[in-house]
Parts: sequence; C-alpha cells; structure tokens
Amino acid sequence: MIYSSTIKAKNGSEVPLFCDGNPMHSKYNPENEGANFAKDIKSGCVVVCGVGGGFHIASLLERLDKSSRLIAVEADFESLEFCMNLPVVKKICSDPRLKICSSEEICQVLKSNYLPAIHGDFSFFAHRSWEAHNQELFKKIKEDVESCLKEISADFSVQSHFGKIWQRNILTNLRAFEGNPPLHFDLDKTAAIIAAGPSLDKSINELRANRAQYCIFATDTSYGTLVANQVHADFVVSIDAQQVSASHFMDLAEDFETTFVFDIASSPTAVNAVRNKGFQIYFLRSAHPLCSDPELENCMPQVESGSGTVTIAAADFAKQAGFKKIKFYGADFAYSSGKAYASGTYLEKNFNTSSDRFHTAETKYDALMFRSPLKKSEINTPYSGKLENPLTSEILESYRKSLGEWILKNGFKPTDSLFERKCNEKNLFFLQFRGFNYKKYAENLIEQLSEIATIREDSEARDVVCKKRGTIKMLPYVAFLRKKHDFGDKVSFFQLLKLAYLRASRYTRGYEN
Repeated sequence: MIYSSTIKAKNGSEVPLFCDGNPMHSKYNPENEGANFAKDIKSGCVVVCGVGGGFHIASLLERLDKSSRLIAVEADFESLEFCMNLPVVKKICSDPRLKICSSEEICQVLKSNYLPAIHGDFSFFAHRSWEAHNQELFKKIKEDVESCLKEISADFSVQSHFGKIWQRNILTNLRAFEGNPPLHFDLDKTAAIIAAGPSLDKSINELRANRAQYCIFATDTSYGTLVANQVHADFVVSIDAQQVSASHFMDLAEDFETTFVFDIASSPTAVNAVRNKGFQIYFLRSAHPLCSDPELENCMPQVESGSGTVTIAAADFAKQAGFKKIKFYGADFAYSSGKAYASGTYLEKNFNTSSDRFHTAETKYDALMFRSPLKKSEINTPYSGKLENPLTSEILESYRKSLGEWILKNGFKPTDSLFERKCNEKNLFFLQFRGFNYKKYAENLIEQLSEIATIREDSEARDVVCKKRGTIKMLPYVAFLRKKHDFGDKVSFFQLLKLAYLRASRYTRGYEN
C-alpha cells in the first residue's frame, strides 16, 4: 500500500496522500494540474503509471477519441482498491475505453487491449509525483511493458507479413472442405513428436528400433528424414502458410496409412499435393479470427502452436487426442554439428543439388544459420539429449521457451526421457465425423462484413466498427495492407477495413455456384 489517507484540496477535491504524507496531486486545484498531463496525446493506446485521485486520467479521457484505449496502472491491489473509492476514479471507471489494473496485471491487460491494427500508436507515461515515490516499481513496470510490447510487435509483424496469405489460404481451403474423417489412436503408446533438428540424424536409429512403442507425429520438415530412413509416420503435421511448404511433400512415400494434418491456413498447394496422391487429410484451426466461426468450431479442433512452431502444434494435437506420454526427437531449437536441420529435409536436397566449388552446401548452410546473431547453447537439452557444439539465436530461444511453457501449462512432467501427465480423459472429438457447410459459413461471413461496409466513417462509427465480429476477422489482413502499401496514417483504419472486406468477398462468391 503506497497511500495513507486523503486530504481536501483548496477547491474541495479529494487528494490521496502517499505514506510519507506528501500529496500525489496539487493541494490547490488538482483538476487544472491534471489538464496539463500528456496534453499532446489524442489517440492510440496509452499506458499511465499511477491512478491516485484520477484527475490526470479524467483529463486524458476527455481528449482521447472513442476508439482509443487507456490503461492506468497502480502499484498493487491494496493501493488500487484505495483509489477505486475516490470520487473521480469512481466516475471515470464507467468509460469503456479505460482499463485500471495493478502492476502485477499490466502485461495481461496490455495484451488483451492493445491491437496495433486498430489503436495505432502506443504511448507510455507516469504521473510525475507517483513516479518519484515509486522509482523502483516504475522501472519494473516499464521493463514489463517493453517486454510485452516486443511480443505484441512480433505478433503484429507476423500478421502484417502473412495477413493476406492467411486469408486467401483459409477461404480457399474451406471451399474444398466437407468435414474431417474419423481418427483412431492407440493411447497406450507414447506419442513421438518428430522435429527436424540435427540431433535427429542420431536419434532416428533408436526411434526405428522401438517403432512399435510409438504413435509418430512428424512435423512437415522432418517428414523427408523419416522417409529416407524407412520410418513410417502415423501423422504428419503442417501449419506453414507459404507455398514453399509443398516442397516437404514432393517425394511422398507409398504409405497410405499416414494421415496428413494441416492447419486450415496452410498452403493449398501443399494440401493439394498430398490430396492428389490419395492420402487422408485432417484439418485443424489456429487462433486466426477467421476460424472463430461456430461453423468451424463444430467440425475441427483448435490447436495451440505457441509462438508459431509446428513442433508445439504436433504436441498439442497429440495431447488433445488423449496421449499421456510424449517424447521429443530432434527438437533441438539450436544449430548443431555445423547444420541447421537433419539429413533428408528438402533444404538439404536443394543445397546439395545446386552446390558447386564456389557455392558449396556448407556455405549455404552458414548463410542460413548466421543470418542473425548466434550464441552458444546448452549441450544437454530436455527435448533432444546431447548436442554437438550447439548454437542458438533469439528466435530459437523463444521457440524453446514457448515449448517449455506449453509443457508446464498442460501438466506434463519429465520422466526419464519422456514427458508424462496424469490424465484419464480421452478426447472423443477426433473419433467423430462432423460435416462442414461452406455456403452457411460464407453467408455468415458476408453478412458480418456487410454490416461494416454500410457504416459511414466518423469517430463514433469507428468505435462501433471495432466491436463488430467482422472487424476482428479482418485484422490480420488490415495489418498486411498497412505495411504492404506503406499507408501509415495516410489511409484510415476504416478505409483499410473496407478494402479487406472487398478482398475477402472475392473468395466467398463461389459458394453461390
């Protein structure tokens, strides 16, 4: 608790006192003092350290437009409860643009409320008196916010890169989707999750020798390695939206017992390469807002992929199927033995077939590995055993961390070389066949998007539009448009949203035929 009591200012306003007896706001006219706080800010997402009597927050809310977000952070729960009983704070709490939280909650609240595609710029301020009395805490909050912004920025960057291709892939794949086939699992076996790290070159011998013990969930990159070593995969999981992912499946084995599991946002080229060979296909859905429609929720499971890694997606698929024991192969999250991937992947084939004396395969691997700064990694890892001269990068470390968080969250604990959990439940979803009506899905989507297109643009309309389901579904594509065409602030969010609607309608017209 950082406050002790309150006093009355000269104009009658109630002002909180810090524990040392100093007031947080002016003892004469706190409203006038608050009017000068962040006076140049009129829009965006704003985080303010210090709630206090709320005078500065009330002034800021008067200037912010209706589509902005304001997050006010207080030191702790007890201090926050104290502030919530003050008159001005009570009054501003009814404003839907405002979120008030404690310092412990700031990251969660920021991730839930800051959408760069909608809110635009981000600003961070502290009430000067509050900062002076809480310097260490202010420093901690600032660090937490910066860390959180990195994650939000990375997510927005991915959306701006893949927004168009995701939308196209989802709507294209759905047109050919009628429903998933029933799947059956032997849950007495261990789910073997096969990634394509260099350590797989050695561990694949152990995998082959004990093949009967495992139900194999291979990632798309590792599929070529398994084929080259005559190891049958029960399932192959792919979540890559890029067309190059089809390269994993150019040399499909004549083994029709394998089921290929695709994210509905995967490349249709890859999906068709597998479908045309006669293999069974099963679709998953990611957290993309286009996949949040009830029509999809009832016919395909949503699978978590952590920070976007197919290894986690494969593990989550196995977990949802009901497997209690999981073992990882090749999940290095590092470059080792001078290689980026195990032998047999499509990259190795491409590098070796196009190499010459001046551009050797080793040179190309080096270019791939050293495209970002590297640092030494741990020799022993919980997912792949002992590595030789391992090097890692910031992005690979984030993948490793993401997998660790997934394991902890889902109750898996290390047992020898396995990860095991106590669970008696069996997910029967996979055993059921549920049909999909593309016409109904497309009609619902067009109806939601049409509501947006008929609204005329102004500050109040933007606030209404941001709450529409159709708006959320178009956000990744809006992010792509803003970056691709370098629109910046020259084109409004409202205009970009309408353009996204027009592009989406091109892919849904086919349902009428």
